[in-house]
Parts: sequence; structure tokens; C-alpha cells
Amino acid sequence: WRSTGLLAALLLASARPACASQILAREDWNAVGTAGWTSAVGLVTILRAFVDDTWQTLPCSVVLDGEYGRQGLSMSVPARIGRTGVQEIVELELAPDERAALEQSAEVLAAAARIVDVQLAAAARGGEAGPQAVEGRTQA
Repeated sequence: WRSTGLLAALLLASARPACASQILAREDWNAVGTAGWTSAVGLVTILRAFVDDTWQTLPCSVVLDGEYGRQGLSMSVPARIGRTGVQEIVELELAPDERAALEQSAEVLAAAARIVDVQLAAAARGGEAGPQAVEGRTQA
């Protein structure tokens, strides 16, 4: 409820300040960790980009289609957000050390995705998949 209350308060803040004030007054801010309110702030930013069709560039998890040299891998990259969702993936020029860090992150995500793929396929067949099944998969 605490994160939901904060999100509601932030969404109402511009349209109905009195409602937002009432919700905020009921929150126990000492009991709320930063993850709750920072998530709410991020959600409000994304929602405003949708509603106002701003095309604001925000970090979003999107399935890459050749961007950053990756195909079919979902990872957080800069994207322009508008009324219909992701309008454009922004491919930044990266310094060599940044590119290496991105590649390392992509490899970790691809390995996790392979594990999930194998486990889902095994569950669909009614069986279990061991580590050997995961190791044989190709990389994203």
C-alpha cells in the first residue's frame, strides 16, 4: 500500500493537490524504504511520457533488434517514450570501457534468459531441465 499510496499521490499532485495531500498525510514515511518511493517516481515519469506524448528519453527494458549488437535480448537501454510506448531506442556512442561493461551485462542477461527458456520448455513438457541442457543453448 505504501508504494501504491505514494504513486497515487504523485499522479494526483498536479490534477488534484488536495487529494494528493490527503494521501501523503496518511503515509508513514519512516516505514517506507527508498525502493518504494523511487519506484513510484520512476513510474510517474514514464506515465507522464505516455500521457503527454513527450518522447522523453528514459532508461527502459526493451527487446533489442540489432541495437548495441544484440538481437532478441531484453535489456535496459535509453528509449524515447510516447503515447504508444517505446517510440525509438537510442543507441549511444560508448567509450571502450562502457562498451565492455555493456557486453558483460548483456552476457549475464543472455545466460539468465537461456536458463529461463530451458526451464519453461521443460515445464511445458512436464519434466525438469538440468544444467547440461542450459549449457548447450546458443547465446542471444
